Amino acid sequence: MAEHRDSNIFSFVKRTLKIEGVEALKILASKVSEHNVLFLFCSDFSLRKVDLQNGKSEVVISLDPEAFTSTSNFNLYCSKDNEFVAITWNRVCVGTKVSRGVVLKTSDGEIKLHLDNGYYYTDMAPFPVCFIKYKSKNLVVHATDWNSLDVTDLENGKILTSRDLSKKSNEQKGPKISKTEWPSLLLPSPSEEVIAVQGWMWHPVGVLYSFSLKNWLEHDIWESDYIPEKNIYSSMYDWTNPFCWINETKLCICEMGFAKEESYKTSLFDIETGQSLIEFFGPTPHVFFFDKFLFSGLAKDNEFIEGLSIWSIENGQLLHKEDSFPVINDYNSNAKEFISYQADGLIELIKWNSVTTL
Repeated sequence: MAEHRDSNIFSFVKRTLKIEGVEALKILASKVSEHNVLFLFCSDFSLRKVDLQNGKSEVVISLDPEAFTSTSNFNLYCSKDNEFVAITWNRVCVGTKVSRGVVLKTSDGEIKLHLDNGYYYTDMAPFPVCFIKYKSKNLVVHATDWNSLDVTDLENGKILTSRDLSKKSNEQKGPKISKTEWPSLLLPSPSEEVIAVQGWMWHPVGVLYSFSLKNWLEHDIWESDYIPEKNIYSSMYDWTNPFCWINETKLCICEMGFAKEESYKTSLFDIETGQSLIEFFGPTPHVFFFDKFLFSGLAKDNEFIEGLSIWSIENGQLLHKEDSFPVINDYNSNAKEFISYQADGLIELIKWNSVTTL
C-alpha cells in the first residue's frame, strides 16, 4: 500500500522507569492490565505487580521452582480488574510434554485454580486461557483437555460448562458443523459476550473462529465444541498469530501463508457475516496492537527489524513509520504507551499522540 501521511501527524514522548527488585532478574512473562499495572513473572519464579506510574514493585507470590524445568516456557494473563492472574507453562517431564498453569488471587497470592489440559500435542501452542467478567462475577475460560474449553467461577471454583463430551447430541453432529480441535489463544470481545479463538486442527492448519459466550453460559453448553462454518474466518499455516478486536463485530489478524516465502497478510473480518472486509500487507506479527490505529513492527524481505509502523484499519494504508524504535514488549492502552524492557530493571515507556488534520 502507498504511504499516506498527510492526514495524521504522530509524535512520541519517552520516559524511563526503574522497576524495584528486578535488576538482576530475567522477565519470563509479562502482561499490562487496563489500570496502569504491569504484572511480571521473573526468573526467580516470583510474580510481581508493578505500578507503571512510579515503578514501585511488590511480590505477589513466589512459585516452587521444582514445578519447572529449563525447557519450560511461560505465558501470563490478567483480569481487567487486576484481581486475578494466570501463569501457564509448557514443560517436558520425564520425557512427557505437559501444559499446565495456575490462577492466582493478586491480593494475597492464593492459588484459586490449577490448570491442566493434558499432554496430547498440548505443547504445540500456549495454554488457552482468558478472564471475563460476567454478571459481576470473575470467570476464567480455560482448557480442561486438549480439545475442550470450560468456564470456571473463581468465587467458588465451580465449572459452569460441565458436560460429557462422549454424549453429544445428533444435532451437534450436523453436516454444516465444523469440529475445532486444539484451541490456543483466546480473546473476548469488548463487551465480553463473544470470544475469539485461534487454534489448530489436522493436517495441521491454524484457524481463527468465534462463538457466543453468552449463549454458552446461558443456553447451550455445547457452544464451544461445534462452530458454524461461517464463524471460521481464517485458515493459515501458524496458530499463534496475533489478532485483536477492532470493535464488537470486527476481528483483525496477522496471517502467515502456507508457503514460507509468502508475506504476512493482515485481514479484517466481520464476525456477523464471516466475510473478509479488507486485506493488506506490511504489518508484522511480532508487534500487533490496535488503538484507533493498527500499530505494528517493521519488516524487510520477511525479516523483522526494529521499528514501528502505523496503519489505517479502514483502508490498509501505511500512515507513519519510525525506523529507530526500541523493541516493543507490550502496550498500555490507558496511557497510550508502548513498553520496552531494558537492562538492569529499567523499562522505557513511549507515549504516542496523533493530530488529525483536514
